[in-house]
Amino acid sequence: MKAEKETEDLYCLLESALDNEGLDEFLKCGTDEIWKNHFGIGLWLRNNVLTCDNSIYRSFIRQGITDKDEMSAIIIEGFYWYLKSKEINDKNY
Repeated sequence: MKAEKETEDLYCLLESALDNEGLDEFLKCGTDEIWKNHFGIGLWLRNNVLTCDNSIYRSFIRQGITDKDEMSAIIIEGFYWYLKSKEINDKNY
């Protein structure tokens, strides 16, 4: 549960770090082109979040995911779906 809370906190941090234009551009990529964020958000994640002292990183390791590129890709895709779900909820469907 702690990792889930930390992941949601990370998504909130990423969301606050991007301005509206940045968020729009990120969402325009869609899941087909999410890889385009490998060197932007992904690089930031690999250098600042996915470190030995981070529980999200340790959670990936426990699950057998040891490649930081793969970890950042999973986080970026999760962030995409996090934003999409907020978008849907904001429209009050």
